[in-house]
Amino acid sequence: MPVIAFDGKTIRGASKRATDKLHLVSAYDCDSGLTLLHNCVDSKTNEIPAVRELLHMLGITGAMVTLDTMHCQKETLNQLISRKADYVVQAKGNQKKLYSAISNVFQQQFDSGELGMDTQVTSDKGHGREEIRTVYRLNATLLDKDIRQDWPGIQSIIGVERTRTKGKKDQY
Repeated sequence: MPVIAFDGKTIRGASKRATDKLHLVSAYDCDSGLTLLHNCVDSKTNEIPAVRELLHMLGITGAMVTLDTMHCQKETLNQLISRKADYVVQAKGNQKKLYSAISNVFQQQFDSGELGMDTQVTSDKGHGREEIRTVYRLNATLLDKDIRQDWPGIQSIIGVERTRTKGKKDQY
């Protein structure tokens, strides 16, 4: 399954005029390492319409699409589902009800001591620090039915716990 990552970046200093900033959204093929398409973000809006336009242009059927928090939008997810693509998207404060429901399910699992969830631990070292990430996956059926109905195609929920050690100091 191809993985296509969408991300936005502001390019500063591309012009001698300090007010010129170019904001682009890119679709990146994680398998080939190639940028598939760029789209400029209109200065009077944000990345959401630019990503939706890229989704229309790309062949995403059967792909896994990754998006950051800004794109945790029902309309965007419906567009992915209608094009037969899977997705991974972050839920944070921009979707308070969803984020709270996910947090509550993980908290219930940890409090119960019945950690019947998939877990993967990775470790990276570099630049004088070590980072350990523990990724937990739960079935989305643990969420309330109302939440599952509100969010199309939700199948799994994922939590990430990160510990970074720089020198002898841990950061969580």
